[in-house]
Amino acid sequence: MSGRRREEPALALASHTVGNALVVHPEARMTEETQALAMSVALDTEHQMVIVDLPAGVPVSAWEQVVRLLPRHRRGVRLVLGGRPREATALTGQWLSERLGRTVVAPDGTIYRGAGGTLFVHSGKGSGWIRFRPGRTPEWEAKRFPRPSWDSGAIDPLPTSSVGIADPIPGGVWIHAAARDSETGGHWSRLVRGMPCQPDVFTVVLGCPGTPPLSLDDVSRFWRGLDPQLRNRVRFVQYGPVRVPEGEALGQALADLLESPVVCYAGMPVGSPSAPDIYTVCGDGGLGWQVFAREIGYLPRTHPEFQATPALLSHRAPVAGLEQVGPTAYWYTPDAVVEVVQSGLWIRPPQDAQNVDAVRAERWSVGTGILAYDDADEKRAERMQTLARDVMARLDPATRVRSRLVAASELGQAPILVTGPAEGALTPEEPVWAASETVRMSAVPAEVPALPAAEPVALPPAVAFEAPEPSWSAFSTTVPAVPAEPPAVAPEAPSSAVSSTTKMSAVPVKPDAAASAADLVEAPAPTEAAAPPKTVAGPPESGPVVPAPPVWGPPVSAPTVPAPTESPVVPAGPVPSAAPEVPAPEVPTDVVPPGLGAEKPAGPPESAPVSAMSIRLESPSVPGIDEPAVPQRPDLAPPVEPPAPNQTAAPEKTAASDNAVPSDSTGQQPRTSEAPEEAASDGADPRSQAGDGETRSAAAKKPAGPGLQPTPQPAASALVYGDDLTAERGWLRKTLSREFDAMAHSISRILSEHPGFQTSDGSSADVLADTVAVRLHLSAQGEAVDRALRTGGNGPHVPFARCVASGLRRLPSHRGATIFAATPTPEEWAIYQRRKLITEWGFVHALTEPSTDQQGEVDVLTWSMTARRTKLLEPGEAEQADNRVVFVPGTSFKILEMTEPADGARGRILLRELAASEVDESGRVEAREALDELAITSLQRCIERWGNAQPRGAVGEAARGRFGAMPGLT
Repeated sequence: MSGRRREEPALALASHTVGNALVVHPEARMTEETQALAMSVALDTEHQMVIVDLPAGVPVSAWEQVVRLLPRHRRGVRLVLGGRPREATALTGQWLSERLGRTVVAPDGTIYRGAGGTLFVHSGKGSGWIRFRPGRTPEWEAKRFPRPSWDSGAIDPLPTSSVGIADPIPGGVWIHAAARDSETGGHWSRLVRGMPCQPDVFTVVLGCPGTPPLSLDDVSRFWRGLDPQLRNRVRFVQYGPVRVPEGEALGQALADLLESPVVCYAGMPVGSPSAPDIYTVCGDGGLGWQVFAREIGYLPRTHPEFQATPALLSHRAPVAGLEQVGPTAYWYTPDAVVEVVQSGLWIRPPQDAQNVDAVRAERWSVGTGILAYDDADEKRAERMQTLARDVMARLDPATRVRSRLVAASELGQAPILVTGPAEGALTPEEPVWAASETVRMSAVPAEVPALPAAEPVALPPAVAFEAPEPSWSAFSTTVPAVPAEPPAVAPEAPSSAVSSTTKMSAVPVKPDAAASAADLVEAPAPTEAAAPPKTVAGPPESGPVVPAPPVWGPPVSAPTVPAPTESPVVPAGPVPSAAPEVPAPEVPTDVVPPGLGAEKPAGPPESAPVSAMSIRLESPSVPGIDEPAVPQRPDLAPPVEPPAPNQTAAPEKTAASDNAVPSDSTGQQPRTSEAPEEAASDGADPRSQAGDGETRSAAAKKPAGPGLQPTPQPAASALVYGDDLTAERGWLRKTLSREFDAMAHSISRILSEHPGFQTSDGSSADVLADTVAVRLHLSAQGEAVDRALRTGGNGPHVPFARCVASGLRRLPSHRGATIFAATPTPEEWAIYQRRKLITEWGFVHALTEPSTDQQGEVDVLTWSMTARRTKLLEPGEAEQADNRVVFVPGTSFKILEMTEPADGARGRILLRELAASEVDESGRVEAREALDELAITSLQRCIERWGNAQPRGAVGEAARGRFGAMPGLT
């Protein structure tokens, strides 16, 4: 049969250069979203950036127009598609590469637009930018564009504990509690849009506002798995609560725990990737004030160069035009310098400053910055205060309203803790507030007893600081360029009025959909101090309009939570003591490999079978690129199985693989089926359809020729929801102990040479068991397991197959054409001619290139999305198969074209692997003829290329029987 479509009217296209991209769009109009994307995207120096905005379902002829509109040169193409699912993007990338004869880089996943023109591709594990080259296998290239030097450090979601997760974001990674609520999703979107991707700085964001404090153990686990060469690029940012020892700075706690120098930002980087600004983070995740101390370095206490006061590694100059006379000091007048400290600025004499350690050790405040002045000498205290007011007047308006004057002698004192309402007046000699507290007091004109003593809060110990300026040989100190100085504002005299209530803390404002940009940073109201004017002064009561702070992400309306591809918490149900009594076909003893019949596992977790395809391609339309949402866990394509004739198709429980999400509240996925008219036309015997266990059992016991594979019962499925394979792996080690021990040493060596096998979803012992199972399956013993799985019956082959499927998912995937030779019987031809869709419940073996060692008169070609490459685990010698790939059980295929052999010409069957997005909730397969045409065109180009080249790769004699079985048939 032929799957060719009737000719459709051509769609007129046009191309225009917008910004750094070439935009191909319908001739009628270019959408505003596409234009905005093109204007903001960063320049690609290696490829031509091409944004294609076409309606969904356009024919292949439209893509021929795209080819004609592209300039002809040797540069590669970076392709951005709007309104296309992931499988369409991959097909288009490969087809365009073959058609142009050039390299094409296309996204495999959803594109999120970050700050500074960054394009971040994220749809779960393995997503990213894929490089397609003519006649070559697609290769994963990067997660982000432009690609930073640390890109490999944050690719996939990584569970750090049962309640923690490390999620990739454009600017680095976000380690937070694995909560699932809309608020967490809003913070993820804010980090995606607001935090820039710096080329050589790997930002690690810690915590999430509104969630329990993050444990430092989560940070330690992530750090341990990080490439040591990337650790010096890490900059930590505290975004939410983190559990640290009382009175300890986060940076110092991290340095002691990690036993390594660490660098922390004093806030959140926002703005340009090349020189971002640093703003403090309020309790709700909003931005505070722009700090002067940008990067602060900490050494572990065991380091020989350790000092109690951390080092200022980089800062911004306080006022433009000042001469820098020290690492953090600037000349202001002959008798004063301005020094940048953690908490803000310090006006002091060039020599003989007092309270040095306390001022430099004072940590920054989220709400306000401190402008301290030296007051040790009464004669020059007034002079220092006057200079401090002058400096405050020269600050930019946004920083000025967030700053307050503080005498240096006030810093480093233990704060007063008020445990109840004040009941009397305080004498002028008693301090009203320390620099780190907020105090409310009501004056009562009556005589009251003295306040009870409060326990002081311990501050980090102060040590002698001999040098006038801090220096640290373990780090370098840099100062970014200073913008032009804003117009000076005349200093205002302090108010003489004294209020009985003092409040110096800023009130953070949580942005909402109606908030303006200026509302994101609210200036505190002018306050009056209860202390003498020389000690405290509030900001000016009036002045110029404060400019709006940088936009910190878009207003988010209840997005879903960012979920890792593999959830760190999997509720474990009760494990039955024995497998349930389900009528199952009898598996002949000749199809059970040696050792598999010795013992049956006691109660592996039950779950119904589903497709094992880990499909992540759900590219949004171009508007979706501009509005980041939280990445969703990708669904798996459910098995395509029609109801038996004269029976009512009822939904059947299905099991999800590690990437699946139940489609309803019961945790079940609807059983998929084709349209009734198609199912009726199949004319398939009821014994070959998915019915109850008794029908399937009888069908398998008395086969009468080829038929459709029955859908196995949960206990007989090779896939388990949640992948809790503890019982299966234990059974494998015990039952096949001789084979397991013989292969464990060589497999362990392979695992040590390829760390990619060791993922976060299992221990080293689990990885070893799964990979040993794959090696055994690729040997001659595995052929019997393939035959047994196609019967749909239960038996000792099931726990073995489950370990194999888990091991295959750890191998690299193959996107592109596969081929194997077969000789279908007339009955098998008849079944394929009546059907469009099939599901394979065993393992399908294929090759990525033809081999002369294969036997058969028909070439079966499949466009693959998830087949796994087995090169690393091939047995060798007679069981070796070069270029082999394996599809896991539950994979569904669509039959595109069939040509029977005739007159000496070889026959041909073209298939396409189905994706989850092509099957709706009711189980019907969405018609995507454009995808079919792209797959057919790509497969035909592979046929032409293979026909003009000498076949490469050998298939050992013992491995040749693994190829040739028709997918979906018994």
